[in-house]
Amino acid sequence: MLEFALWGLLGLVLIGPLFMNTVGPFIVWRTQKIPTSVQFEPLSDDEFFVQCTEAVPYLDEQMGDAGFVVVGNSSLSDTHTATYFRVYLA
Repeated sequence: MLEFALWGLLGLVLIGPLFMNTVGPFIVWRTQKIPTSVQFEPLSDDEFFVQCTEAVPYLDEQMGDAGFVVVGNSSLSDTHTATYFRVYLA
């Protein structure tokens, strides 16, 4: 009887993580796809730097010193996140 209870408890403990690790990635893959035609929102330099951390202006200056030229700033809004990025040209 105790053996049956231990096997049942072990099964319950293993089924949850097994289910999450096998089915979970397919759920994320199905619901979080970026559409093929994405509308990027252009941003001004001021709008871009407001959204960034303190290190980004310093790193931007280093990119300029290395010879890169800023093409533009943009953002991509998803269902629960917004990604801000800057495009450079060498």
